[in-house]
Amino acid sequence: MGLQLIVHCENEREIIDSLKDIVDSCEGFFIDNNLFGLSIPTNVLDLVDEDNIWLALEKFDVYDLWSGNWHYKKMIHPS
Repeated sequence: MGLQLIVHCENEREIIDSLKDIVDSCEGFFIDNNLFGLSIPTNVLDLVDEDNIWLALEKFDVYDLWSGNWHYKKMIHPS
């Protein structure tokens, strides 16, 4: 099963930069102010591993439509 997500970010360029090489294999769409939908197919998850997708998106608040859960961004503290 693929991932169906809502990503909270300033602009879609941030998502594109985070997903790099796989972004062309995903479907993205504007939802509302600072909310973007992202559909990642199963074959992409199989290729890159789902954990790597979550790692790439860890700087965003992401709502997983399948689980009904928010995954909140990791707070990066300066050293």
